[in-house]
Amino acid sequence: MSADPQLGPLGYNQGVTPTMAIGSTSPAWNAADPGTSLAVDQRKQDRPAMGRFDIGAFELCLEGFGRLQSPCLILAGIEDPGGGDEAVQLTVEVNPPGTGTTTPAPGTQAVPLNSVVPLIAVPGAGFRFTGWSPNVTNPADASTTVAMNASQTVTANFAPCECAADVTGSVGVTYGGVTLNPMNRRYVQTVTLKNNSAVTIVGPISLVLDKLSPNVTLYNATGNTLLVVPANSPYMNANTNLAPGQSVALQLQFTNTGNVVFSYEARVLAGPGSR
Repeated sequence: MSADPQLGPLGYNQGVTPTMAIGSTSPAWNAADPGTSLAVDQRKQDRPAMGRFDIGAFELCLEGFGRLQSPCLILAGIEDPGGGDEAVQLTVEVNPPGTGTTTPAPGTQAVPLNSVVPLIAVPGAGFRFTGWSPNVTNPADASTTVAMNASQTVTANFAPCECAADVTGSVGVTYGGVTLNPMNRRYVQTVTLKNNSAVTIVGPISLVLDKLSPNVTLYNATGNTLLVVPANSPYMNANTNLAPGQSVALQLQFTNTGNVVFSYEARVLAGPGSR
């Protein structure tokens, strides 16, 4: 391979020795010869992880979708640099049972001592995420981490909710360019949502702007999320259903008094329930 492999910085990407991570845009991703590739990478991540073998010491493995995507947890070959095979127990619970799912899945597993384990909570139909137990990095965030300086039990808590459904994984999002309206000094961007699923998505369709840059406001927001976390994210509604393959365009207007480059993470909710 002669192209730039787009290696990340040398660091501990799980495992006991530093590696240089790759992403899905790297020419090394899914490009190795299966006949000469090992069954695990340097970190003891199983190969292949996402279709085909990757070139090099790092096998890319991601779980989840969109903003909830995170690295796979490597459970095999837990050991410490001194050869002591130090491991601690991570127990993941769902409260009440059966009201949602987690990554890692509920249960107990061994993880390396002093590792940091990513956690994701996803509510089931008819429920909303209300928070993790307080021993995680950010109990209010559905996507957080836990520091394994000792054995830990973490609990994802859910509550009943007539909430809008998160359909981000079924919707294609196309972003138009950002322009400045010289008359009102507001920035304008058209975002198009397309139903990529085989079923009709029932409206209203809400484009949610998570992690909108500070001091930037969605001027024409329909409202802010309250029950569907993360809370207090502005959203704009399209009061329509989306049949399979159908699209709808939303024109966003932003106030940006500092005239700074801004960003956000898009999420799409649908249905008549609470947001």
